[in-house]
Amino acid sequence: MTQIRADGAAGARRASALLGIAACAETTHTTLDEDSAKVDMKLSFRHAYQPGKLLTVHAQVKSGISHRSKSSNANTLTLNIDRTTLATLSGSSTPGLVVWVPPKPMDRLYWYANDPRRPLKTPAKLSRDQYVRPSIRYDLTRLCTYASWAKSFSRQTTSQIDERLVHSRARQAYAALKIKSWNQPLVGDLDIT
Repeated sequence: MTQIRADGAAGARRASALLGIAACAETTHTTLDEDSAKVDMKLSFRHAYQPGKLLTVHAQVKSGISHRSKSSNANTLTLNIDRTTLATLSGSSTPGLVVWVPPKPMDRLYWYANDPRRPLKTPAKLSRDQYVRPSIRYDLTRLCTYASWAKSFSRQTTSQIDERLVHSRARQAYAALKIKSWNQPLVGDLDIT
């Protein structure tokens, strides 16, 4: 039996097409300079909750069985991605992800992104449920929001308030939150309890 070799260019075109459709994104292939910086394509799409805001994500595409580790199991995929690539795609400037195009008969594309708020972990482990589908726009919006997170604390100057009134005002504000109807697009109605 002959083994089918992965075609990286075909995998990148497939990833670009499917990510563009799933995330309602514009995809562009990178220049030679960007490619040497571990970026194969860029996705540009509208923020899921603030449609006036445009987001950009860098992606590296890996094709073929050689990028899947033998330690993968029925629930988790482990990818053989070097630490340098993951570090390049992590950080606070522009978030990045790795898209794995598996060989046939697998028909899903899987994606991995490091949480920018946490230390980098290798090897890259992801759930088998983390494949490219229309909800990826919400996932990438969350990733971009996390990438803008900073460890510094904001400072806010407040007016002097009588300490006896603080609890009564807090109770009033909490009561107002409890009666308000909250609708979250992914999970539906929420209650404050």
